[in-house]
Amino acid sequence: MMAKMKQSKLDFSHIPFLQSMPEEMAEVIFNKENIKHFKKGNYVFRENESSNALYIIVSGKMKLVRYDSQGREQIVGIFGTGESIWEGLLSEGSRFPFSGICLSSSQICIVEKSVFINCLKDSNLAFNIMAMLSQKLHDANERNILLSTKDPKEKLASFLLYRQNRDKEEAIELKLEDIAASLAIRPETVSRALSSLIQEGLVERVGKSKIKVKDYEGLKEAAYE
Repeated sequence: MMAKMKQSKLDFSHIPFLQSMPEEMAEVIFNKENIKHFKKGNYVFRENESSNALYIIVSGKMKLVRYDSQGREQIVGIFGTGESIWEGLLSEGSRFPFSGICLSSSQICIVEKSVFINCLKDSNLAFNIMAMLSQKLHDANERNILLSTKDPKEKLASFLLYRQNRDKEEAIELKLEDIAASLAIRPETVSRALSSLIQEGLVERVGKSKIKVKDYEGLKEAAYE
């Protein structure tokens, strides 16, 4: 009778949250049983649901959204491969203040709260948590600055710089509607501002939903005119 093949280990080198954790502990969190597959447009969790799990994006992209009194979508964050979502997880009775919706086909590692809490006993992970909290605060401050800018062209330039620095990809892949919902302005306003940046040679459209930064320094000047 043939022996069963040993299951291959998953690579978590692209997950900052797990990198300084002991390998055995990381494998408890990051395993095939915890990884779920979602299609574009699927909800991962909904606003007001109990916040009782850690979500690690293994591949793909997710937006965090809420809706105003008129049902208009407001994007409060966009997260990609390697990033983690765990708002309110350490607070008793916490509920999500937003919904998580996949912007593309995604694989997401969902870790129960009890497993996460047990892992916090490791000092390296606790340090990682502090670092991520600091980064989230920094991102929140950047977003507040973006939203406080009144000029649409400056606001869009700042947003594109923010996404370029955060995603570190060759092109920023977002629909105009998602950019508009992120900046609390109308899609047609985004379109006009984008056309202006394209005419100035600062960015270019790549396909239907990608924007490539051509002149980083020039875009910085446009953002802080």
